[in-house]
Amino acid sequence: MVLATLLAASAWAVAAEPAESLVEWVVGARDADCETVCAGLDSECDEGSWPSSPQDWEAIASSTSGLLCVASAPGGWLHNPSICTEGGPAPGVCFWDGGGAPRCRGGMGEFPSIVARRICPCRHKEAKEDSAAAVMSLLNAAAGS
Repeated sequence: MVLATLLAASAWAVAAEPAESLVEWVVGARDADCETVCAGLDSECDEGSWPSSPQDWEAIASSTSGLLCVASAPGGWLHNPSICTEGGPAPGVCFWDGGGAPRCRGGMGEFPSIVARRICPCRHKEAKEDSAAAVMSLLNAAAGS
């Protein structure tokens, strides 16, 4: 009985943790897609975190370290969000609306790297591992009692 209670409680605790708390938005280097950017941080690009409204985007933009958008616009590039760099037609403008297809990988060959930097949702791998370790710790404690 104790084991079943602990299993239920631990599963609820892991499921109750907000997914956003594990995602860090990062401004990528020039000529880097989000898969590459996130891998460099021992993270994975999270396809489920892309903004779907101007309000979503503003919340992301205001909390992303190192990101300063002089303006924001929907844009039309499949791989948005991105920020237009000095060599581009609209320096400092952030474009947030991408396509419906997967956006983590690719895009840099389709768009000159000198005019944009990707803004990427990186999900930390260690957070996933910590949750699994917490569940295993609870199970081991229950088995010992």
